[in-house]
Amino acid sequence: MAKKKKQTKSRKKAEPEIRERSSFWPLSGAILLFVIAFFLLLGGFNTGGPLPISMFNGADWLLGWAAYISPFALIYFGVMKFKSEEHKIPLGK
Repeated sequence: MAKKKKQTKSRKKAEPEIRERSSFWPLSGAILLFVIAFFLLLGGFNTGGPLPISMFNGADWLLGWAAYISPFALIYFGVMKFKSEEHKIPLGK
């Protein structure tokens, strides 16, 4: 009786291709935080037109006195987003 030949196919496992994510959208989000902070700061002084004033009034309704601190918090989060390696806000720290 004839013996079966052993099949020796060597399948090389293809390593998953590591693709770096584009940093465009996270950085544009950081710039958007800066713009919103600027509008809130203008609205806090009742200048800049109807958009900043209504944005500040909404923040004042939502946050109360903390609306005056919110532009500085948004600037801080924007800077943290620029400085982090993954361009994300490090919320765990």
